[in-house]
Amino acid sequence: MNKFLFSLLIAVSFGGAYADDLLSAQVAYQQVLKEYNTQKGQTVQLRKDLENARSQVSYWQTQLKNLEEKYQAAEALQNTLETQLQSAGTQLDNAWNTKKQ
Repeated sequence: MNKFLFSLLIAVSFGGAYADDLLSAQVAYQQVLKEYNTQKGQTVQLRKDLENARSQVSYWQTQLKNLEEKYQAAEALQNTLETQLQSAGTQLDNAWNTKKQ
């Protein structure tokens, strides 16, 4: 038999103010227990959500680092090619001008 029924039987058998106090305390206990269990479920879900969010943050930090590295490499190559293009253009102009003279 669970605590609630046992307490109720004792309260009824003693009667009076004791029964009212015992019943009131039992109802209060059950109410707090229900709230506790609800909150515990919410806390567990929040922990799972937090762990998932941390995992996603880690993933996106890695993605961001990789993109930054690729961008820097692409930018460096573009600068190198720009310098080479200017040099080749200067050589072409010099060759053209030499041919004209």
